Amino acid sequence: EHAIGLAMLGTVGICLPAFLPSDLGGDSASSGAEPLLFGVAYLASATICHFLGRHLRATEALAEQRGVDLLNLEQINDLIIRRMKTGVLLVDDSNRILRINESAWHLIGTPPADQRDLGAVAPELSRRIYHWRTSGKNDQTSVELAADVPAVIPRFTRLAPNDDSLVLIFLDDTSLLSRRVENILQLSRRERSRPEVIDVNAWAQRFVGEFLESNDVGKDHVVAIPHNGRVEVMADPQHLHQVVWNLVQNALRYGREPGLPARVAVVARMATERGPALLEVTDRGPGIPPKVAAQIFEPFYTTHEFGTGLGLYLARQMAEACQATLEYVPIAGGGACFRLTLAPATTLMSSRPMARNR
Repeated sequence: EHAIGLAMLGTVGICLPAFLPSDLGGDSASSGAEPLLFGVAYLASATICHFLGRHLRATEALAEQRGVDLLNLEQINDLIIRRMKTGVLLVDDSNRILRINESAWHLIGTPPADQRDLGAVAPELSRRIYHWRTSGKNDQTSVELAADVPAVIPRFTRLAPNDDSLVLIFLDDTSLLSRRVENILQLSRRERSRPEVIDVNAWAQRFVGEFLESNDVGKDHVVAIPHNGRVEVMADPQHLHQVVWNLVQNALRYGREPGLPARVAVVARMATERGPALLEVTDRGPGIPPKVAAQIFEPFYTTHEFGTGLGLYLARQMAEACQATLEYVPIAGGGACFRLTLAPATTLMSSRPMARNR
């Protein structure tokens, strides 16, 4: 505001002599147009500089505030990472440790603070990251990186796509994961099993209807294929629902050919005329290689970069709680089948007289 006022005074000072009479000090020889143009240009320049200066000051204040916000956010992120139970390391392309949180520091054996060479601190971890960088495959077996520390499952991910210069390493403590799994299983066991006779044909059709109502599958296909006639089994409908729900979700996620929609079916049928009753979740994806199939029900085994390796393990445990068995069956010509063999309804019927005799 002061700059604009001074510019206006200067403009008046330039223009005034041209309009005053000569006996009052005016310049009668000069034209009034020229000083007026100079005055207007001077005033316009001052006004433009004023607004530019104000904009620059506002920008500087905003940048300073954002800098403070970013500093606060970085401090919060550092605090979160330091307090995480999962070990986290950031290494460069020469396997030098750039950042490490407290959990990772303990899981690799509490090395000295000045020791930053991953190969010297944790040779097995260095070997695994080299294998991952060269082959793109992650070794999912657990390993103890130092003496008297829990076994971990290392997972690797690039900080930027297609750039190996910075890699994040996550060390999943298997002792913590085991406790989480046990807690989940204990919770499921606390829920009293309520087995009842159900027609698995009708159940499969209701299940698919509920699944499609609750999930937007887009162009993917999920269908129920019932058996002719009733197929009565003994099962807890709630537990069975959880198991099949997980299997269908897995089939939609992994059971598809690249660029094509997934085709998932929930099939109810009899293995033979006399049974047993089967409930199968099938897909027409690439299938599962035999070496992988041999391990898919093991806890913590996963082929997905961000998977937990617990989904199928928990599904099998819950199936057993339903007195059913869960197995993987390859499909000729491609695809996968997860088969539930269910207990016959006569199991429940035959147990009732025994209960009355007691």
